[in-house]
Amino acid sequence: RDSGIHDPLHQDKQILSENLTHQDREELGPLALLERAEQKRILSEAIQLLTPRGRLFMKLYFEKGLRLEEVAGALGISVQNAYTVKHRVVQRLRSHLDSFRKTGFGV
Repeated sequence: RDSGIHDPLHQDKQILSENLTHQDREELGPLALLERAEQKRILSEAIQLLTPRGRLFMKLYFEKGLRLEEVAGALGISVQNAYTVKHRVVQRLRSHLDSFRKTGFGV
């Protein structure tokens, strides 16, 4: 067996330890921590289903915090097209998350 990197429980634990402060861990109960880890896993999965341009948009706009005009410049598209990409990315993520809710899996 390898170091556990491909173990889903190990990955959830790693996500929790990377994104929560010690105080957060103390304030949240075990069930809430598991739910939060599952939400992050599902969102990460949904992001991987996006087009390469959609993933790049997510990284620049949501992770890096660039303004929409800056994202448009980086992608070589108009600002209006950037608004459209943003709308489609958010719509696709919501659709994916909703499908998990409806089937009883995930959040």
